Amino acid sequence: MPKKFRTSAAAFVTALLTLSPLIQLPAQAADANCPVVITSGGNQVSDADVDVYLSGIYCVAKFKTVGAYTFVVPETTGQVDYLVVGGGGGGASGGGGAGGVLQGTNYSVTPGVSVAVSVGAGGAGGSGGLQNSDAPGGKGDASSFDSITAAGGGGGAAANQASATAADGASGGGSRFDCTRNPCERWGSLGYAGKGIAGQGNNGGYGTYSDYGAAGGGGGAGGAGFNTTRRHIGGNGGIGVASSISGTETYYGGGGGGGINSNSSTYYGLDANGNLYSSNDPQTTGGGQGGIGGGGRGSSFGFSGGTTHPNFGVKANATAGEPNTGGGGGGVDPEDTGGKPGGSGVVIVRWLADASVKTVTFSSNFGTATTQTQRVGSNVPTALKPATFTRTGYTFVGWNTAANGSGTAYANLAEITTTNDVTLYAQWRTGVTHTVTFDANGGTGSMANQSSGTEATLNKNTFTRANYEFIGWNTAADGTGFAYADEGKYAFVAAATLYAQWQAVVVNYKATFYGNGATGGTTPTQLAPGQTALTLNGFTRTGYSFLGWSTNYSATTAQYLDGANYAFTSDVDLYAIWVVKANRDLVFNGNGATAGSTPTQTAMDNTQVNANGFTRDGFTFRHWNTAADGTGVSYQSNYVYSFAAGLTLYAVWGQNYSVTYHGNGAASGTVPTSQNSYVGSNGITAALNSGNLTKEGMRLIGWNTAADGTGTPVALGAANQKFTANTTLYAQWESAVYAVVYSGNGAVAGIEPSVATVPATSAQIVIADNSGGLTLDGHEFDGWNTEPDGTGTTYEPEQTAVVTNDTVLFASWKVASTGGGGNTNVEPSPSPSASTNTGGNPSTRAIVISGFAAGSDQLTTQMRQRIKVFLKKYPSYTKVKITGYTTGPTVLRADYGLSKRRALNTKSVMANYLGANQRVTKVMSRQDTGFGGHLRRIKIVLTN
Repeated sequence: MPKKFRTSAAAFVTALLTLSPLIQLPAQAADANCPVVITSGGNQVSDADVDVYLSGIYCVAKFKTVGAYTFVVPETTGQVDYLVVGGGGGGASGGGGAGGVLQGTNYSVTPGVSVAVSVGAGGAGGSGGLQNSDAPGGKGDASSFDSITAAGGGGGAAANQASATAADGASGGGSRFDCTRNPCERWGSLGYAGKGIAGQGNNGGYGTYSDYGAAGGGGGAGGAGFNTTRRHIGGNGGIGVASSISGTETYYGGGGGGGINSNSSTYYGLDANGNLYSSNDPQTTGGGQGGIGGGGRGSSFGFSGGTTHPNFGVKANATAGEPNTGGGGGGVDPEDTGGKPGGSGVVIVRWLADASVKTVTFSSNFGTATTQTQRVGSNVPTALKPATFTRTGYTFVGWNTAANGSGTAYANLAEITTTNDVTLYAQWRTGVTHTVTFDANGGTGSMANQSSGTEATLNKNTFTRANYEFIGWNTAADGTGFAYADEGKYAFVAAATLYAQWQAVVVNYKATFYGNGATGGTTPTQLAPGQTALTLNGFTRTGYSFLGWSTNYSATTAQYLDGANYAFTSDVDLYAIWVVKANRDLVFNGNGATAGSTPTQTAMDNTQVNANGFTRDGFTFRHWNTAADGTGVSYQSNYVYSFAAGLTLYAVWGQNYSVTYHGNGAASGTVPTSQNSYVGSNGITAALNSGNLTKEGMRLIGWNTAADGTGTPVALGAANQKFTANTTLYAQWESAVYAVVYSGNGAVAGIEPSVATVPATSAQIVIADNSGGLTLDGHEFDGWNTEPDGTGTTYEPEQTAVVTNDTVLFASWKVASTGGGGNTNVEPSPSPSASTNTGGNPSTRAIVISGFAAGSDQLTTQMRQRIKVFLKKYPSYTKVKITGYTTGPTVLRADYGLSKRRALNTKSVMANYLGANQRVTKVMSRQDTGFGGHLRRIKIVLTN
């Protein structure tokens, strides 16, 4: 039976423990809140192997013992956070490299599905080499959770290991003693420092003294291993990476310290002032210190002799990497065998505990409301999932804690923090929704269409393309249209297809930073595909100032100042160059300033540079630079300078510019307000149609730097638009296509007519009839209206109408009745009788035709044509009834007379189109007081 933590009565738990002694509750006794099934080889596991406990609002499973496991995702869990740490490399002469560290949040999992987990072992310890069998440290084993795999650390290098890659791993192992270049200058052997894996760890350090220089520290997950800084003393291991996933901030993946190199048979160390001394005390720590995150300490014992000794290796005091941290093992003296193993890896998974979860319920908030839910942590800020409800004739405008919108409002995808279950009600406004279709444009995968009736954030791209990276969207497949960023704003004023834009993946090159004598701090490895400013120095060294970087660890001048550009066309190892502290000056040059001043600054310690005091007419200050033309190294005003050398810093200026907008033929509305920026800034966010510019038959689709659209296109609301001079953006128009959407407006059955599209060039549409049989209990369908409550413009079925924008037509309903609404001296329209037709056809055929001008009884040409088509379509129906209509708030004789004339004129027109067996049997007139406005129509009913 697999292990499963359950909520149960105490007596049942006691009985269960008695029957199954391997099932042990975690010390926190929190398993009742965290039911989960975990097995290993099909067998139950104990908390000696896996801790399961409650930490705040989370359940945590910590996989500790090396081996393979199966984790069954709890039934209520769809996402987990994870930390995966590979096993650390073993130490030899150099310190072992740390295991890889990978962590992430909101990793999607499927409830009830089994997920494979493995915890990697640390690599075995090796030997220093020379008089002993030459054995580099062993590589650590990988750890994994599902598809997330953290590699093991590289082993520390020994004297004559056979391969330069033996020390490679998630983080590289440190080089062996006295290895100052490749190959090592003594004995010509392969004592390379190992290379790390980008995103998991860093390179190992070097033994940079050729005589008793000891060995380099192993790389850490958070920084490179340290080089040696003096004779006899090993390099420190690189720092690890912090994580609080377990509930307590802990560092993982520290590199192992390098071993000492000495023949004095004594222990070496450094005093409080950094001076070397020897001792008989085994606790002396002259070996490289293990990196924070479980790295083992290098041995401080130096063995002498060079011959076999009965107590050979017994005095080595290196330490192993700590278990469950992925720390690298410590290295030893070259004549010793006591290299230590790396620490084992660990896998930690956490998920929201049921007791700590609150439920957000989303209500569609119309008709028979439908609901969806989302689980969120109590008092944890969480982004709401995207809205997916739709409502014909309405656009979604957000959520509210009250159905009527009087509560707390939340935008789509907004962040919510709640300590209670909460229901959010969709908020709607009448309008037309437009749809964006996403095209992979050479990529793979799928993305659902996105619909909105208001400005909204575009869905995040999920397409992929081998050897390419996604760089945004464009309305043209070739990128010549309007561009939108991933998750950028889109106005949704029209339907569009957005094409994924791809850029070939450029190879990333790596810069690895070495402290080179640093006594503190770290500078993480940097990856870039091309010329980029180097990561700012994070190392410190007591009594010294940082001058810059060099590819030569022993240089006295810097090839690259702090933050200088590096080409990133190849991997590079950069060593910190230090100079003794002394007062030095920073001189500030206005470089074209027209007023102001910035005083010279003198300091000997790390100090923030002075704020700019210069001004220049028509320009904005950007930053300081070591060259007047801006081609040197740039420093922002908040830069902290080491004062390792005197410098003159020049003000760099960006010319001010203004962006104005032009309606470009707009017939009404106002252009957006002008915007100001400067060259070198982040640019502007292009305006939307804030002033409601309109142009007959056209729709605003964006802006362009040329009126005829041949310049640079700028999308509505596009962010970070940069210009180099005053610029006018011209409105860009395209022929509009209006959408006419039909809404059932509460109908309980039937199908709404399909959405119709109308080119603005014609703008005419024949209004649909109730072809889908919409019904509402106790009511009769009576045409369409632009407002749900019938207070807008009324349209009759089959009426020819002109639309000037996107239009929603709501079904109009009136209470079912058997009588007319105010007929005068007119035969009432009879109710249809049961059909006597045995051929399966309906007993009647009817059509309503609108189009009379106000107050007119004359049929238009189009009305005549529709009558002709209707009669020819149904020649088997022989009896024809004609009703003329007007309507008003009260019964008026003038309206009655008009409706009668409309019916009689229709009879006259119809005489030209009647079939041989068809005849007009009734002519009637009606005035209906049920609706406002004049219904200028006639109704023709065919029967047998």
